[in-house]
Amino acid sequence: MHARELVELAASVATHVGTILADPSGLREEGLEAYWFQSRKRLDAWATAMIPFEQAAATKRSAQGSHAEDMLRLAEEVLASEILTRIWAAVLSGASHLSTYHITVATGRSIFLNHQEIRLRILKWMINGPLAGSPSVEALNLFRRRCERWTDLFLGRIALVTETTLYAFDSDRLAEFHKDFQGELRAGTLDTSWNTLLASLSCTLEKCLHTRPVCSETNTEIATAVLTCLGSNSINEWATLRWAWLHRLECTISDAQRLLADLLAGSSDSLNRQSVGPG
Repeated sequence: MHARELVELAASVATHVGTILADPSGLREEGLEAYWFQSRKRLDAWATAMIPFEQAAATKRSAQGSHAEDMLRLAEEVLASEILTRIWAAVLSGASHLSTYHITVATGRSIFLNHQEIRLRILKWMINGPLAGSPSVEALNLFRRRCERWTDLFLGRIALVTETTLYAFDSDRLAEFHKDFQGELRAGTLDTSWNTLLASLSCTLEKCLHTRPVCSETNTEIATAVLTCLGSNSINEWATLRWAWLHRLECTISDAQRLLADLLAGSSDSLNRQSVGPG
Protein backbone atom coordinates (compact mmCIF):
# COMPACT_ATOMS: atom_id res chain seq x y z
CA MET A 1 0.00 0.00 0.00
CA HIS A 2 1.29 3.42 -0.98
CA ALA A 3 1.56 6.35 1.46
CA ARG A 4 -0.74 8.21 -0.92
CA GLU A 5 -3.51 5.81 0.03
CA LEU A 6 -2.83 6.40 3.73
CA VAL A 7 -3.42 10.10 3.09
CA GLU A 8 -6.72 9.23 1.44
CA LEU A 9 -7.60 7.17 4.52
CA ALA A 10 -6.81 10.23 6.67
CA ALA A 11 -9.15 12.26 4.46
CA SER A 12 -11.90 9.67 4.95
CA VAL A 13 -11.42 9.71 8.72
CA ALA A 14 -11.57 13.52 8.76
CA THR A 15 -14.73 13.46 6.65
CA HIS A 16 -16.58 11.04 8.93
CA VAL A 17 -15.09 11.88 12.31
CA GLY A 18 -18.56 12.77 13.65
CA THR A 19 -19.86 9.29 12.86
CA ILE A 20 -16.71 7.64 14.20
CA LEU A 21 -16.81 9.36 17.59
CA ALA A 22 -20.59 9.03 17.91
CA ASP A 23 -20.59 5.26 17.35
CA PRO A 24 -21.87 3.79 20.65
CA SER A 25 -19.85 0.61 20.09
CA GLY A 26 -16.66 2.66 20.30
CA LEU A 27 -13.28 1.82 18.80
CA ARG A 28 -12.37 -1.87 18.61
CA GLU A 29 -9.58 -2.82 20.99
CA GLU A 30 -8.08 -5.35 18.58
CA GLY A 31 -7.73 -2.61 15.98
CA LEU A 32 -5.95 -0.30 18.42
CA GLU A 33 -3.51 -3.05 19.38
CA ALA A 34 -2.79 -3.82 15.74
CA TYR A 35 -2.34 -0.11 14.95
CA TRP A 36 0.25 0.26 17.71
CA PHE A 37 2.11 -2.94 16.77
CA GLN A 38 2.21 -2.30 13.01
CA SER A 39 3.13 1.36 13.46
CA ARG A 40 6.01 0.40 15.75
CA LYS A 41 7.12 -2.16 13.18
CA ARG A 42 7.18 0.50 10.45
CA LEU A 43 9.02 3.00 12.66
CA ASP A 44 11.70 0.40 13.35
CA ALA A 45 12.01 -0.37 9.63
CA TRP A 46 12.38 3.33 8.79
CA ALA A 47 14.97 3.84 11.53
CA THR A 48 17.04 0.91 10.25
CA ALA A 49 16.77 2.06 6.63
CA MET A 50 17.99 5.54 7.55
CA ILE A 51 21.28 4.45 9.12
CA PRO A 52 23.38 4.23 5.92
CA PHE A 53 21.99 7.56 4.67
CA GLU A 54 22.84 9.26 7.94
CA GLN A 55 26.32 7.76 7.85
CA ALA A 56 26.78 9.11 4.34
CA ALA A 57 25.67 12.54 5.53
CA ALA A 58 28.10 12.44 8.47
CA THR A 59 31.04 11.65 6.20
CA LYS A 60 29.85 13.96 3.40
CA ARG A 61 29.90 11.11 0.91
CA SER A 62 28.05 11.81 -2.31
CA ALA A 63 24.66 10.21 -2.87
CA GLN A 64 24.02 9.16 -6.42
CA GLY A 65 21.80 6.89 -8.44
CA SER A 66 19.63 4.38 -6.59
CA HIS A 67 21.12 5.34 -3.21
CA ALA A 68 19.76 8.89 -3.46
CA GLU A 69 16.48 7.66 -4.92
CA ASP A 70 15.95 5.26 -2.02
CA MET A 71 16.42 8.02 0.53
CA LEU A 72 14.02 10.32 -1.28
CA ARG A 73 11.42 7.54 -1.37
CA LEU A 74 11.87 6.95 2.34
CA ALA A 75 11.62 10.65 3.14
CA GLU A 76 8.45 11.02 1.09
CA GLU A 77 6.82 8.05 2.83
CA VAL A 78 7.65 9.37 6.30
CA LEU A 79 6.32 12.85 5.49
CA ALA A 80 3.17 11.70 3.71
CA SER A 81 2.16 9.00 6.19
CA GLU A 82 2.58 11.48 9.03
CA ILE A 83 -0.74 12.97 7.93
CA LEU A 84 -2.61 9.83 8.99
CA THR A 85 -0.52 9.55 12.18
CA ARG A 86 -1.57 13.03 13.29
CA ILE A 87 -5.19 12.69 12.14
CA TRP A 88 -5.67 9.35 13.87
CA ALA A 89 -4.02 10.59 17.08
CA ALA A 90 -6.42 13.56 17.10
CA VAL A 91 -9.43 11.27 16.62
CA LEU A 92 -8.29 8.94 19.40
CA SER A 93 -7.86 11.95 21.68
CA GLY A 94 -11.47 12.89 20.94
CA ALA A 95 -12.85 9.53 22.08
CA SER A 96 -13.37 10.74 25.66
CA HIS A 97 -16.57 8.71 26.02
CA LEU A 98 -14.69 5.41 25.98
CA SER A 99 -13.96 3.52 29.18
CA THR A 100 -10.46 2.83 27.77
CA TYR A 101 -9.91 6.53 26.95
CA HIS A 102 -6.51 6.88 28.60
CA ILE A 103 -5.12 3.80 26.87
CA THR A 104 -6.65 4.93 23.57
CA VAL A 105 -5.08 8.39 23.77
CA ALA A 106 -1.73 6.94 24.84
CA THR A 107 -1.71 4.64 21.80
CA GLY A 108 -2.20 7.48 19.32
CA ARG A 109 0.15 9.88 21.09
CA SER A 110 2.94 7.33 21.45
CA ILE A 111 3.00 6.64 17.71
CA PHE A 112 2.68 10.36 16.98
CA LEU A 113 5.72 11.24 19.12
CA ASN A 114 7.86 8.44 17.71
CA HIS A 115 6.90 9.46 14.17
CA GLN A 116 8.16 12.96 15.02
CA GLU A 117 11.55 11.53 15.91
CA ILE A 118 11.87 9.92 12.48
CA ARG A 119 10.63 13.13 10.84
CA LEU A 120 13.34 15.16 12.60
CA ARG A 121 15.98 12.76 11.34
CA ILE A 122 14.62 13.20 7.82
CA LEU A 123 14.77 17.00 8.14
CA LYS A 124 18.36 16.86 9.43
CA TRP A 125 19.30 14.75 6.40
CA MET A 126 17.64 17.26 4.09
CA ILE A 127 19.68 20.08 5.63
CA ASN A 128 23.03 18.35 6.17
CA GLY A 129 22.99 15.42 3.76
CA PRO A 130 24.91 15.14 0.49
CA LEU A 131 21.86 16.21 -1.52
CA ALA A 132 21.27 19.38 0.52
CA GLY A 133 20.36 22.27 -1.76
CA SER A 134 19.80 20.02 -4.77
CA PRO A 135 16.63 20.22 -6.89
CA SER A 136 15.52 16.86 -5.47
CA VAL A 137 15.64 18.07 -1.88
CA GLU A 138 14.04 21.40 -2.84
CA ALA A 139 11.15 19.44 -4.37
CA LEU A 140 10.99 17.27 -1.24
CA ASN A 141 10.83 20.38 0.93
CA LEU A 142 7.92 21.69 -1.15
CA PHE A 143 6.20 18.34 -0.69
CA ARG A 144 6.80 18.60 3.08
CA ARG A 145 5.07 21.99 3.20
CA ARG A 146 2.12 20.61 1.23
CA CYS A 147 1.77 17.69 3.63
CA GLU A 148 1.80 20.07 6.58
CA ARG A 149 -0.90 22.20 5.01
CA TRP A 150 -3.10 19.20 4.21
CA THR A 151 -2.67 17.98 7.77
CA ASP A 152 -3.85 21.28 9.24
CA LEU A 153 -6.73 21.32 6.73
CA PHE A 154 -7.92 17.87 7.84
CA LEU A 155 -7.50 18.83 11.49
CA GLY A 156 -9.58 21.96 10.85
CA ARG A 157 -12.41 19.73 9.68
CA ILE A 158 -12.02 17.41 12.68
CA ALA A 159 -12.03 20.47 14.96
CA LEU A 160 -15.74 20.82 14.17
CA VAL A 161 -16.15 17.80 16.46
CA THR A 162 -13.17 17.70 18.84
CA GLU A 163 -10.03 19.60 19.86
CA THR A 164 -7.06 19.11 17.51
CA THR A 165 -4.55 21.88 18.24
CA LEU A 166 -1.95 19.56 19.77
CA TYR A 167 -1.50 17.74 16.46
CA ALA A 168 -1.34 20.75 14.12
CA PHE A 169 1.80 22.05 12.44
CA ASP A 170 0.56 25.64 12.59
CA SER A 171 -2.12 26.47 15.17
CA ASP A 172 -2.97 29.79 13.49
CA ARG A 173 -3.49 28.10 10.13
CA LEU A 174 -5.57 25.41 11.83
CA ALA A 175 -7.76 28.11 13.42
CA GLU A 176 -8.29 29.74 10.01
CA PHE A 177 -9.33 26.44 8.41
CA HIS A 178 -11.65 25.71 11.34
CA LYS A 179 -13.28 29.13 11.03
CA ASP A 180 -13.78 28.64 7.28
CA PHE A 181 -15.37 25.23 7.82
CA GLN A 182 -17.68 26.64 10.49
CA GLY A 183 -18.88 29.27 8.04
CA GLU A 184 -19.43 26.70 5.29
CA LEU A 185 -21.29 24.47 7.73
CA ARG A 186 -23.67 27.30 8.61
CA ALA A 187 -24.13 28.15 4.93
CA GLY A 188 -24.80 24.54 3.97
CA THR A 189 -21.89 24.41 1.50
CA LEU A 190 -19.44 22.31 3.51
CA ASP A 191 -19.92 19.00 1.69
CA THR A 192 -19.55 20.56 -1.75
CA SER A 193 -16.37 22.47 -0.95
CA TRP A 194 -14.90 19.51 0.96
CA ASN A 195 -15.41 17.10 -1.94
CA THR A 196 -13.71 19.59 -4.25
CA LEU A 197 -10.73 19.74 -1.90
CA LEU A 198 -10.47 15.96 -1.80
CA ALA A 199 -10.47 15.78 -5.59
CA SER A 200 -7.52 18.17 -5.69
CA LEU A 201 -5.77 16.07 -3.01
CA SER A 202 -5.68 13.02 -5.24
CA CYS A 203 -4.25 15.02 -8.13
CA THR A 204 -1.57 16.58 -5.93
CA LEU A 205 -0.38 13.29 -4.46
CA GLU A 206 -0.36 11.53 -7.81
CA LYS A 207 2.12 14.08 -9.14
CA CYS A 208 4.38 14.27 -6.11
CA LEU A 209 5.02 10.77 -4.81
CA HIS A 210 7.39 8.09 -6.03
CA THR A 211 5.59 5.03 -7.32
CA ARG A 212 7.35 2.41 -5.15
CA PRO A 213 6.52 2.50 -1.42
CA VAL A 214 9.15 1.59 1.17
CA CYS A 215 6.94 -0.27 3.67
CA SER A 216 4.08 -1.39 1.46
CA GLU A 217 2.89 -4.38 3.50
CA THR A 218 3.11 -2.58 6.83
CA ASN A 219 1.23 0.40 5.41
CA THR A 220 -1.54 -1.99 4.46
CA GLU A 221 -1.60 -3.49 7.95
CA ILE A 222 -1.82 -0.01 9.51
CA ALA A 223 -4.73 0.94 7.28
CA THR A 224 -6.43 -2.36 8.07
CA ALA A 225 -5.94 -1.71 11.80
CA VAL A 226 -7.61 1.71 11.52
CA LEU A 227 -10.56 0.20 9.66
CA THR A 228 -10.77 -2.59 12.25
CA CYS A 229 -10.99 0.07 14.97
CA LEU A 230 -13.96 1.60 13.21
CA GLY A 231 -15.90 -1.55 12.46
CA SER A 232 -18.39 -2.10 9.66
CA ASN A 233 -20.96 0.41 10.95
CA SER A 234 -18.67 3.38 10.44
CA ILE A 235 -17.20 2.15 7.16
CA ASN A 236 -20.68 1.73 5.69
CA GLU A 237 -21.14 5.49 6.09
CA TRP A 238 -18.26 6.17 3.69
CA ALA A 239 -20.24 5.64 0.51
CA THR A 240 -19.27 9.09 -0.80
CA LEU A 241 -15.55 8.25 -0.70
CA ARG A 242 -15.10 4.96 -2.47
CA TRP A 243 -11.33 4.88 -2.80
CA ALA A 244 -10.15 1.78 -4.68
CA TRP A 245 -7.89 0.73 -1.78
CA LEU A 246 -10.84 0.90 0.64
CA HIS A 247 -12.75 -1.63 -1.44
CA ARG A 248 -9.71 -3.94 -1.52
CA LEU A 249 -9.24 -3.76 2.24
CA GLU A 250 -12.94 -4.28 2.90
CA CYS A 251 -12.78 -7.47 0.81
CA THR A 252 -9.65 -8.61 2.67
CA ILE A 253 -11.22 -7.99 6.09
CA SER A 254 -14.46 -9.71 5.03
CA ASP A 255 -12.55 -12.74 3.70
CA ALA A 256 -10.58 -12.97 6.95
CA GLN A 257 -13.76 -12.77 9.03
CA ARG A 258 -15.41 -15.51 6.96
CA LEU A 259 -12.33 -17.71 7.27
CA LEU A 260 -12.29 -17.22 11.05
CA ALA A 261 -16.00 -18.03 11.26
CA ASP A 262 -15.46 -21.21 9.20
CA LEU A 263 -12.56 -22.26 11.42
CA LEU A 264 -14.58 -21.65 14.57
CA ALA A 265 -17.54 -23.52 13.13
CA GLY A 266 -15.27 -26.43 12.20
CA SER A 267 -13.80 -26.52 15.71
CA SER A 268 -17.30 -26.49 17.20
CA ASP A 269 -18.42 -29.41 15.01
CA SER A 270 -15.32 -31.38 15.98
CA LEU A 271 -15.93 -30.81 19.68
CA ASN A 272 -19.57 -31.84 19.31
CA ARG A 273 -18.56 -35.10 17.62
CA GLN A 274 -16.05 -35.83 20.36
CA SER A 275 -18.61 -35.19 23.09
CA VAL A 276 -21.11 -37.54 21.46
CA GLY A 277 -18.49 -40.24 20.95
CA PRO A 278 -19.03 -43.59 19.27
CA GLY A 279 -22.48 -45.10 19.52
